[in-house]
Order: sequence, then C-alpha cells, then structure tokens
Amino acid sequence: MLRNKLLPSFLLSLLAPALAEANVNIRKLYQFPNDVFHDIENIAIRSNGHLLLNAITEPVVYTLDPRAATPTATPLHQFDGATGLAGITEVSPDVFALVVGNYSVHELKGIQGSFGIWKLDLTSGTPVVSKITSIPEGQPLNGMTTASENVVLVADSPVGIVYSVNINTGAYQVAIQDTQFQPPPGSPFPLGVNGIHRRDGTLYFTNSGLNTFGKLPITAQGTAAGVISIIASAPANNFYDDFALDAGGNPWITLHPHALEIVRLPSGSHSIALNSTEVVHPTSCIFGNSCDTKRTLYVVTAGEETESHIISGQVFAITV
Repeated sequence: MLRNKLLPSFLLSLLAPALAEANVNIRKLYQFPNDVFHDIENIAIRSNGHLLLNAITEPVVYTLDPRAATPTATPLHQFDGATGLAGITEVSPDVFALVVGNYSVHELKGIQGSFGIWKLDLTSGTPVVSKITSIPEGQPLNGMTTASENVVLVADSPVGIVYSVNINTGAYQVAIQDTQFQPPPGSPFPLGVNGIHRRDGTLYFTNSGLNTFGKLPITAQGTAAGVISIIASAPANNFYDDFALDAGGNPWITLHPHALEIVRLPSGSHSIALNSTEVVHPTSCIFGNSCDTKRTLYVVTAGEETESHIISGQVFAITV
C-alpha cells in the first residue's frame, strides 16, 4: 500500500529507475482497463492455480486463470458497503480470509470504524461469503497471513501493530506491538508494518516507512516468541511493499516504483531481481502452487493515476 500519485513532487523526482535491469523472463498476463483506475493491492492463489486479486480502489475480488490462452480478470464477489479490499490469506484449501473496509487511497488512510475481516469460501465452486469480525480500531488494516488453523494475523500499518483474529469465534486482540512495526515520526509515508507472512514459526514483515525487512519468532496464536531482527533495507529511492517466500524461504519483495528484490536467508544478502519500467508500482506477489508453476512469481501492481493519465493495475508472470 504505497502509491506514486500520493507522493510529494520533490519525492517523485527521486523515484527514477536507478537500478540495473535484470535479465528475467517477464510476461504481462493482464492489465485492467485504463478508463477506470484499478489499484490491485493483494493477491492469493487457489488450489486450482487461479489467482484472486484484491482491489483497494473497489470492493471487488477478481479471479484470473494465469494459464488461460488470454488471461482475463473477472469479478468474483463484490462487498457492499465498502470501498476496497486489502490483505488476503488462505486459511484452508480454497477458503480465504480478507480485509474489507473504506479506504482513501489518495491520503494513504482508512476510515476508522469501517474495517472488518471476512471469509470467502470457494470449496463449493460458488462464493460463500461471511463476516468473521469487525475491527473498528483499524486505520487502515493491510497485510494478512495465516498463523495457525484458526488464527490469522493482520497488520495495522499506520499504528504499527499486528492483530490476531480467531476465524471461528471472531475474537481479536493486539498480538504484536513494537517500534520496528511503526512508521517513523514525520515520515511522508504514514505506513509502518505492511506485508506479513508466517513460515515455520517465524513472522516475516516489511515496514514501508522505515524501508526495512525483518523477522520475529511467533507462537501459533501469533504472539511474539522472541525479538525482532532486521535483515535488509531497501535501496535508496525505492520503497518496500509486500513480498512472497520461495520454496527455500527466501523473500521476493515488491519494490516501488518498478522493481523486485530477493533477500537470501539466512545471510541477509539482497539484490535486485527485476527492474523494469513496464512494472508500474508493484504491490504484492505470490508463487505458483503446481509443479509447472512453482518457479513462476505472479506480481500485481497499483499502476498510477495522475491528472494527465491513468495506468491501471497489472498482473505479471515472472519466471525466476
């Protein structure tokens, strides 16, 4: 959740592609029509390999088959009474939890009191949607991950905290609160903890305001079981958003305005995996889940909206 169109003009002048182009196989699967601005905030993948795309500029989950001859994003479900969607995470095969609320994209703010966590059940082939809980304190809620069978975690970026939510009972609480999750005072980006993903008892996270990537041991309930370690920082004039973990546990981080960075664990060494002006503000990514797509990284973008033009959100397949 970080937008070109939101930055002050003096910062926009700094966001030139200063990184070397990488030699990777990149293919644009789909771009939303430019007549209406579609800002794609997050991505998930179904058991059948189809992608789920959350738009923060409209309360719609889209679906896209990346292996179709001509991939097309089609609306799967619309959430009435909201203006956009953010984080999404699979909680069991073809069952997802996601963030629904009212966002002011131009101000990087959410409307406090509007946010909730919903369940999207696709096991029957027809979407079955139910509300898990409201989190009225959220301002705005952002990235999500699954902590255990019954618990999801959701980041509140401006406040710098992570909530745990029991998807069966709807009970929620502040699970993690730390200065490394908060945005720096006076930052032009009022966003702290952004992307969050759990693997093997560790919560990995980005902080967009501090431009850091780190990790924290956690319990099955999502509470801290150790101390935060900062692993990497974004290159100058580039800004971390969300990320995906590959089969070896290495994060691939979306990097505004046009790049992807890979961090190699446990060393923490990091390098630019892709830098292309064709990719307009990447927001999130996920790896394929079948034998023939496990080395394919699907990337979604925010695009950009200015007074003179619109570039709507995009979906790319990148072979890594």
